[in-house]
Amino acid sequence: MIALDAVINDALLLAPLPPAASRLARIAQDRDADISEVVTVVRYDPELPSQLLAYANANRSPALTPLTHVRDAIVCLGIPKVLEIAVIEHLGTPMMEPIPAYGLQEGELWEHSTAAALAAEILGQISGDAVPPASILAALLHDIGKLVLAPHLEPKATMAIARAVDERGMVYSQAELEVVGFTHALVGARIAEIWNLDEQVAAAIRRHHELDTDHGPIADAVRVGNLVAKTLGRGLGDEGLNLAADAAAYHRLGISRQDFEMVCAEVLARFHEVDRIRPHAA
Repeated sequence: MIALDAVINDALLLAPLPPAASRLARIAQDRDADISEVVTVVRYDPELPSQLLAYANANRSPALTPLTHVRDAIVCLGIPKVLEIAVIEHLGTPMMEPIPAYGLQEGELWEHSTAAALAAEILGQISGDAVPPASILAALLHDIGKLVLAPHLEPKATMAIARAVDERGMVYSQAELEVVGFTHALVGARIAEIWNLDEQVAAAIRRHHELDTDHGPIADAVRVGNLVAKTLGRGLGDEGLNLAADAAAYHRLGISRQDFEMVCAEVLARFHEVDRIRPHAA
């Protein structure tokens, strides 16, 4: 088995979130956060103001006057979306890289993560207070552990996982746990803790493959967002659709099968929004 300490040491080498993203992550936890505080944080980032204006204007009707002030872009987008864009600015390039150990081609981890985040955003719109704003960040980062764990997965490990799935009918995450001794979800949670993100975000990342257990609404939203992204074929990799739906999560969030189908359709229709900020692989 792989030594967890060695993987976590690699996690410590990841570039920390920039100050703007870290401060936005704390602000986004508060539903009643002051927009003025967000504006102050964003203005002192060298890249973020122009990115927010470009994103906000790209999704406005051509008949409307383009936004020219950062505050207007923030109000238009909302704080959770501003945070998502800030994190993508930081992590976009690494997430665009291929991850052969998980069967992910160039750009597939980024597509999967942003589709899951968009699904969490839409879930919040239809479920209201049932889905906390931090769900978007947790959904965006739920598979970040794959970036750090993948270099430690030798071919014999990935082959053993594949055999457990194909020959014994195991769910991919269970096979990963059996072969490796821990999962990419645990590594991702440790990264969130290293970055001092909200403990509920870290917990949701860690638990996103644990079904039929109530770990809170953020974890539920991440599970559903993950399934939405997989259903749409975003970032299938070696795991494919080898994961189970969590009926209890749907119930706790107050969404029906029809709601799930609507979220899938909405993510598919709106994916061009996030595709506009797609980074390039290194």
